[in-house]
Amino acid sequence: MRMVRLSLGIFVLVEALNNYDILFAFIGAIFTLQALVNIGCCGVGGCEVNQPVKGQKSFESVDENTTFTEVK
Repeated sequence: MRMVRLSLGIFVLVEALNNYDILFAFIGAIFTLQALVNIGCCGVGGCEVNQPVKGQKSFESVDENTTFTEVK
């Protein structure tokens, strides 16, 4: 994924400089910077899911009786 960001960033940056387009140059610079410092949109490891500790429940169980009221 890092190489895809780098190649896309360089391509967009070169095309933006050829067409004198500042917006695309900014987008290309962001993609290139993300690849060079190895960060993504979520950051390094920002999208991983927290795993529960062994022996710990992943959610709290509720032993309450739930009552429902029918709405007509």
